[in-house]
Amino acid sequence: MDFMYIFPPEILEIILSYINATDLKNCILVSQTWRRNINCLCNWKRMCIDNDWFPEEICEYERSDWKKCFWLNFNWYNGYYDTFNLQICPLSKIYVTKDLIIRVFQNRVEIWSFNIVPRLEQTLSFSHLYRSSVKVYKDFLVNQQNNYLQIYNRHYRTKTYRLFKEINLPVVPVQNLRTRTENKSVNKESIVLIKLSEQYIAVTLKGNENIYAWSLEDSDLCMTAPNDDHIFQMEVESNMLFIVILDMPMSCYKVRGFDLDERIWDLELILFDNTPFGVNPPELWVNAWFIMSIAEIYQFQNRYLYTPLKVWNREGRFVALEFPNCARQPYFQCCLKENLVIFTLNESTVAVWEPHAEMITKSFSVERGFDDIRMVPGNTIAITYNNSLQFWDWKLGVLLHTVDFKLRVVNKPIINEQYYIYEDMEDIIVMKYHDICKTYIP
Repeated sequence: MDFMYIFPPEILEIILSYINATDLKNCILVSQTWRRNINCLCNWKRMCIDNDWFPEEICEYERSDWKKCFWLNFNWYNGYYDTFNLQICPLSKIYVTKDLIIRVFQNRVEIWSFNIVPRLEQTLSFSHLYRSSVKVYKDFLVNQQNNYLQIYNRHYRTKTYRLFKEINLPVVPVQNLRTRTENKSVNKESIVLIKLSEQYIAVTLKGNENIYAWSLEDSDLCMTAPNDDHIFQMEVESNMLFIVILDMPMSCYKVRGFDLDERIWDLELILFDNTPFGVNPPELWVNAWFIMSIAEIYQFQNRYLYTPLKVWNREGRFVALEFPNCARQPYFQCCLKENLVIFTLNESTVAVWEPHAEMITKSFSVERGFDDIRMVPGNTIAITYNNSLQFWDWKLGVLLHTVDFKLRVVNKPIINEQYYIYEDMEDIIVMKYHDICKTYIP
């Protein structure tokens, strides 16, 4: 007789606590009764913690959220996904939200969902649409319409976007050829950079190095971050805005931080001083723990040299640095995982670095010739090659599984917590990892 019908829920919960993740999936496939009892009685939070699978905001997660977190990480770790194909279009651009894919064309924006089959949920048409001026961040979609920005907010029940608010762009002073200042209205080519966070939107305008920011809650209030230096990169993390600039008098690259709540510049770091000729502008990574930067030195005799990988905490205090080895190809890739840095130490080695301890805690060898390395759920990193995709457990340093591509990948993949999207010569291939237990395993 089936013990699922005999024992009370308290006993079943104890029994299920001894089953590992792989056996649990097999148990769910036994019958609808088994599936219902397991979904209701399993301690999903404990199973996530036992596997070191944590959601981004643990304190806000309820039982159903822990369950989704478990299956999402489990599916990435074990390679269980559904595959969809989209028709390729050379003049389109793709953005990914948590569970939707947004395709931007020259005259429209398409919102797609992927469950059993690809489904077009919504089409947004604009009088003036420029692919470079459309940005997507989580639940927000921003489009520039000449001298104002349209902000769309997602409606979860209908999986559509609705106009949330419009922001008028400022008339900025621009230096003309006679060095006299004149006011110039914004047009479709004026915006250079757009960055969004959950609270703010920031833009830079051509001919003026100041940064203009608006709160998404109160778009009538425009904040100006005064700046005189050319901006190479801009990032918005929570309530902080970071820019990478070149200080010509001091001959150094700097990062500056602007507190959007207090509306003041309260951080300035020298990334690389005494900048020699040939050093490219440094690349910046920012998360809740670190500010990190590295720069590529100009190619010399078919060798790419790199500056040290430097890390500061969010208060601007220097933490540590690490030296990646030079190679005969531009191999360096990097990603952040909370307070850890996972990067390519050389052309065939991936290292896990803990800056606070100033030590590399793990390193493992991979195949040469990779194009991209990304962090995905499930203690897993995705390493992309021209004709294949490898998933590695970065804690254990073991290869989990490999996905072979039919044709060569032509662009860098787009990845978030549910999607891995790549483009070959014929199609756009969408690999979706669900946050539920799939009864069909490809």
